[in-house]
Amino acid sequence: MLKQILFIVTFVQLSFLVFSTEKSSVERLRRDLQKVIFHVDPSANVGVKVYSLDQKEVLFEKLADKLFVPGGILKLITAAAALDILGPSYCFETRLFSSAVAEKGVLKGNLYLEGSGDPSLSQDGLEDLVFQLKLMNVHEIGGDVVFDISEFDELPLAPGWMWDEKIQYRDGPVSALTINHSCINVWVRPSEKVSISPRVQIFPEIPGIIIENEAVMESIPLAKRSLVVAKKSTSEKDIIHISGVMPLRDETQKFKIPVKDPHLFVATKFCEILRKNNIKFKGKIRFDTVPTKCDVLASWLSEPLSSLVAYMLKNRDNLYANCFLKKIGRTKFGKPGTWPNGAQALRDFLAQITPENYSNLAILDGSGESRYNKISPDQMIHFMRWVKDKFVYAPEVLTSLPIAGVDYAFRRRLREKKFHAKLRAATGALQNATSICGYITTIDNEQLVFAIFSNGFVKSHKEIKSEIEDKVCHILSDFSREGS
Repeated sequence: MLKQILFIVTFVQLSFLVFSTEKSSVERLRRDLQKVIFHVDPSANVGVKVYSLDQKEVLFEKLADKLFVPGGILKLITAAAALDILGPSYCFETRLFSSAVAEKGVLKGNLYLEGSGDPSLSQDGLEDLVFQLKLMNVHEIGGDVVFDISEFDELPLAPGWMWDEKIQYRDGPVSALTINHSCINVWVRPSEKVSISPRVQIFPEIPGIIIENEAVMESIPLAKRSLVVAKKSTSEKDIIHISGVMPLRDETQKFKIPVKDPHLFVATKFCEILRKNNIKFKGKIRFDTVPTKCDVLASWLSEPLSSLVAYMLKNRDNLYANCFLKKIGRTKFGKPGTWPNGAQALRDFLAQITPENYSNLAILDGSGESRYNKISPDQMIHFMRWVKDKFVYAPEVLTSLPIAGVDYAFRRRLREKKFHAKLRAATGALQNATSICGYITTIDNEQLVFAIFSNGFVKSHKEIKSEIEDKVCHILSDFSREGS
């Protein structure tokens, strides 16, 4: 009897000790996280939530119910909604139509190229479509060459985008018909003298492109090159601004720059490919919808949506995300896909998870570029928990998340080998706003999900990311309930 009593007393004491140790470890974690957040930038609005998927416990939260500008982590929601609404095996299809028949190699009518909103369509796709036309022995088009861009509306930019910011490769404008990521190639090569600006050449030479070359040549080492080539702004004109310093002994530098009107770019390239393949046409080049009674002459399929989603998340690709947004809007509400109906499709998707949790958020685009987007850390954690536990396409989302120190979107941060198998997360950054959201494994193999939002800070993005986001990830990865 005495032995039984001693056993029970010992068990209770050990249980209490374990509980006390675990409790003190969580309290220490909370103190460490609070210390990091406060000491970096007291003026910043920082919202954080950390949740244990294994223990079903909130480990830390700060302003978790407050709405923040999320930036690029909104792509996580876009990816899940696209997989849910379109399906992982869905392929975008770009097609050639005609209502006419080919007689002796002449197509007796118009040729229509219909855009599907495929963000991955390249010049190779257009080449293949024209090759299929050649296989039908077509060498002349008797009517017009017509381009159908009615799948989406014609607004390339979403509400709340920063119109005065320089536009880079991943920010290509949205259209139902794009190739090469809506970008043209810009080559900058050194001139022979310091007094002469670098030489600039673009291809293809589509109408309306304006080059502003303010770059200078200097006799400096290659490592000191500071050449910047970017679309000047999202204004009505296509202005490519070139600035900085190029060394005299430099090699030719190549840049990909978005154009304002992607469909004009496609029209230029497609007609060029027709001519290269000796397919003549004397009619007009115009934009219109494909008539009802037309036959499909050729088609080009994208890779499955699951692959496109992986590319989008791992490369933080805004064009892909926004094409997905408009496509799900078009699928749910009919032609055309628009910013409003795509955003509504995203909100409807979230409402299916838990309606009350998402009643006050704001979504305007699919990429997170709009400063009008608003979401809380608590809402992101709720969404990430649902993806992990209940989403039928969770594997497609989870394997598409960037790996710390490995994938493009995360390559220069948290490079320690321990993070390669421990941390997958999406990141975002806008002016005075940065974010990170993902899954991390602790030193005891406990699975955590976390979200960090920082808005309104005065320090640089690099400082906030390294001093808050990265340090929080280090603390979480080293967390142990067994104490030190």
